[in-house]
Amino acid sequence: MPDSSPSKDILLKVYDSAIAEYRFNVQLSWDRNKFFLTLVSAIIASGVGFIKVASENRVDSAFLFCLFAVAVAITSYAIETLSTGKKYIREANYKKMLIERELGLLNTIPNFNSPRSNFAVAVTGGQRNFGSMMLSEDIKKSISQKSITDNLAKIYAGMIVIEIIGCIISAGMVIGPLDMQAIKTNVRSFAERLSHPISQTDVKRSLAVSPH
Repeated sequence: MPDSSPSKDILLKVYDSAIAEYRFNVQLSWDRNKFFLTLVSAIIASGVGFIKVASENRVDSAFLFCLFAVAVAITSYAIETLSTGKKYIREANYKKMLIERELGLLNTIPNFNSPRSNFAVAVTGGQRNFGSMMLSEDIKKSISQKSITDNLAKIYAGMIVIEIIGCIISAGMVIGPLDMQAIKTNVRSFAERLSHPISQTDVKRSLAVSPH
């Protein structure tokens, strides 16, 4: 039976295309994240700067609420896009490694004991984990901790927290005018309580005066 495997020349051409596809997906994912980070940061900055102006007008407060709500939706979509981009990158990396395996680039160089001692194009721990990638059928596995993707996801999560707080504040302004001085006083009082732990004497005194 004739050998149906592609020739080395064809593999080299496909390998060149696989490298280009991998680079394209990495760049596309980063360009998307730059867009979302810039857009969401601008919305948050505008919303925070608009809070004081909108505090005396319920119509402006309603607009501010909608602005933060839209920001939450955009950031949620950014997280989904981040995850999708990671899947595309992993798939491109998988195809690249398949060709490297056929070309013998994953074989360890003689007299070198390190698993990194080969000619495969791999610069991260995930790319170098050839065995796990080749045997795994789950391209949708969870994102590695402390990776660039994980850090971006945490940044987006922090943005959503800020946006939700903005929604709560603006919703409160729609219901009634916002007393900025009262908010500052309450925040300062809460911070002082955190910096001065409650003593046992204070606890006993509180229990002694509390109704039964």
